[in-house]
Amino acid sequence: MTLSKTFILISLSFSSQLLHAHSNSDSLYIHYKDSQLLNRTARPTLQVNARESFRKEFSYMGIPFIASGLIVKKRNSDFRTLRNRFQPAFHLRYDDYTQYVPLAATWGLKLAGLEGRSSWKELTVSNVFSAALMAGFVNALKYTTKETRPDNSSNNSFPSGHTATAFMCATILHKEYGMISPWFSIGGYTFAGLTGITRQLNNRHWIGDVLVGAGIGMISTDLGYFLSDLIFKRKYTDTWKGKTDYDRYDAPSFLSFSMGAASGPSLLRTAELYDTENGSPLGMKLKAGTATTVSVEGAYFFQYILRNRWTTESSYASNNRGHSGRKQEIFRYGW
Repeated sequence: MTLSKTFILISLSFSSQLLHAHSNSDSLYIHYKDSQLLNRTARPTLQVNARESFRKEFSYMGIPFIASGLIVKKRNSDFRTLRNRFQPAFHLRYDDYTQYVPLAATWGLKLAGLEGRSSWKELTVSNVFSAALMAGFVNALKYTTKETRPDNSSNNSFPSGHTATAFMCATILHKEYGMISPWFSIGGYTFAGLTGITRQLNNRHWIGDVLVGAGIGMISTDLGYFLSDLIFKRKYTDTWKGKTDYDRYDAPSFLSFSMGAASGPSLLRTAELYDTENGSPLGMKLKAGTATTVSVEGAYFFQYILRNRWTTESSYASNNRGHSGRKQEIFRYGW
């Protein structure tokens, strides 16, 4: 068997995000006999500027989303065929509202008094910058590419503005409250993903539009927070002002997404097949096309495997007779 075309395989893992639920009370304390206390959670305050924070914390999740969208654009019609086969009459416009749910949750939590990453001024400025950048990127592409929508209603399909807005809002929620609980991040990106899927089911966008829009939304938010940090000269640009510390005792919860695109040999030549033992060759040829795969995996641990709250205390106590003291070792384990 010979291959007429070189096999190509592309696999993109566009989001692998560790999600931890961590509390500052879950710390490791060691008491030495000289009364020195070492707290592994209390780290020195990090004095880094916004540029350093951008280098360290810029989310590269958006870049593989955009790359994936560009790769699968040639499969746009195939995804629409699936939609037309299984949900041809789908027409629900809740995506007009779900795109804003993560942002509404962010401001609602802030109003409720839950402390997030930013102050009121920082949150306002970073959100304004994020929205302005997102709108600029999306509209610049919409009115330069002029791609026709699947329903032929207009020529501004690429990229999806609804999806870009949804992922921008979800990333804002993740940045502000994702380190308090992973459920904030999971909930935000769930609404964002629902918005993108609904845009396809409503026959308003192609699969490539949605993926690129998602990437633009995430990148715009990262840039918006970067510019806000520059304006406010934020010194504690690491998440949660350096209070967060993870080690092997933390619950290893995670959520990851992956997308793969494969292009195999266009033609496989096999030995000739005959209709009968002494008959004529059938001239059969096996053709292969391209494939796209999407996967999601994750795990959430409701309890620690090994909780790192233990205390060792050593003390020497002298008795009334003046004899040498005795050493006491106390180990406490919390679950």
